[in-house]
Amino acid sequence: MKSITLLVLGGLLIGLMGCSSVNTYPKRVRAGETVVLSAGWMHHFSRDNLTVTVTPDGGVGIPVTPDHVRASINFYPDPLSSLVLAPQVGQDISTYSLSYGGLVTNAATSGDRDWWESFVFVDIPDTTPAGGATVSISNPEGEVETARIEVFDSGGSQEEFEADLLPVVLNEHLRTLERVDHFVVSFNGTTVPYAVQIDLDYSSDVKGHIVNPKGEIKNLNWADNGDVYRVIITPAKQSVTSSFLDITDLKFYVAIVSGTDGVADVSVVPNSVLAFDETGNMVTGVSAEVSLVRGVAGLN
Repeated sequence: MKSITLLVLGGLLIGLMGCSSVNTYPKRVRAGETVVLSAGWMHHFSRDNLTVTVTPDGGVGIPVTPDHVRASINFYPDPLSSLVLAPQVGQDISTYSLSYGGLVTNAATSGDRDWWESFVFVDIPDTTPAGGATVSISNPEGEVETARIEVFDSGGSQEEFEADLLPVVLNEHLRTLERVDHFVVSFNGTTVPYAVQIDLDYSSDVKGHIVNPKGEIKNLNWADNGDVYRVIITPAKQSVTSSFLDITDLKFYVAIVSGTDGVADVSVVPNSVLAFDETGNMVTGVSAEVSLVRGVAGLN
């Protein structure tokens, strides 16, 4: 999928920098063609919850129908990139890599080192008149992104994303790259522990899978006894001090691969959060919370 590869190279850091208005790719299109909006670090952008409108300059907004919101996909930097590695080793590997990594964390993600860039694939309505226009994308969480395009003609057609193994990449293929429904398990506390154990109770109809967002930071070991997940978190790098820079580094996901909407639940077993320092002593004051983020698959 060469088009997507080029988008990642061109847009990842632009969006992560948290611009209030970002570009589409391409920026100059025919009505009916596909654009991709680089939407930055968006927590709750999912194809099923987006409202997309194309507003011609001086005109009335044209709603994009759901079937023309092709996908909302998150892309991650290469784990071998200097951007990812520099903050881990505390030094520039390539010019600006350390300062750039710090800038992304501090300016765009509020200290969370789980970086991604959200891209939204949209077909411009074929009724859009020639001239400048604004593409607006929003969700019920209040997250909004806008971008400018120039429509220079009519008669365009949606991008089919030619691929080597398939004649074209269908919407169904593209959407397999989207996030599924998942629970986010995050931690709070004034002291950053060296290791943590936590038990998670889940409703009987839920089938889930534990996902570690940052394997270069931490190890996750987990087991499922039929109604409780036990998760043990340790630093990826064994040393005399913790490699965790912030308690947000402990965050992980419970991806839901099947379950019933409305009754699915994952919760922290009371008093199950056990935190330890480098010498094995208990660390007090560490707690966890669980929140559901809707994707486009998983619950039914």
